[in-house]
Amino acid sequence: MAIDRNALIIDYLKKIKSANKELTKKEIFKDLLNRLYAGDKEIEKVIDEISIGAETSIVNIPRRDKVHRGSADTLYNNIIIEFENDLRISLKHAKEQLAGYMLGKLKSSEDYNYTLIASDVITWKVLAPDISCIENLDTLQEDELILNEVESASFVLSENNTDDFYYWIDRFLFKEEKQKATLKKIEEAFGYQSNVFIESIRELTKQTNCTRP
Repeated sequence: MAIDRNALIIDYLKKIKSANKELTKKEIFKDLLNRLYAGDKEIEKVIDEISIGAETSIVNIPRRDKVHRGSADTLYNNIIIEFENDLRISLKHAKEQLAGYMLGKLKSSEDYNYTLIASDVITWKVLAPDISCIENLDTLQEDELILNEVESASFVLSENNTDDFYYWIDRFLFKEEKQKATLKKIEEAFGYQSNVFIESIRELTKQTNCTRP
């Protein structure tokens, strides 16, 4: 029996709108994933990783005058998600949390290859370091890192874009469906807010520093 994913997402949206706690919303989202991808063993493994990654400890978060230890809401495959009850109220807090988690992870990794997402499970904001911060990611403290929204990649769920939401989830969390190459997607993949651009600038900075007398 074919899954009516639009009906599932509409039902999900109704449940989310009636929920008023962050933990409840996260559980409703996980339930949606299990329903959308029921029977897909590979995807089910990723969903399990999302659950296991909940409240993952991250050490070496660089904060002013001290090194802090924290827990990301969800961390797997270099995707860091900070869930909030309502992003309209707590987006600034979500950015601060993501900045600390990413910088902490970067201290134990050579490459920048992260997807940073702030979400209240209706609004999903993809974030990236400001271009002015890229060369100094290895030395910045949490309060110094500026994260900007990648507006073309972010998503706000409504009753009118449920099918688009399915493909957004697939693109950013699972990468299972083939995506049509559009100018917007090419810019997201290689533009100034992309991981490719950020890592290229970091590598060029390292090489420049190494060649200086």
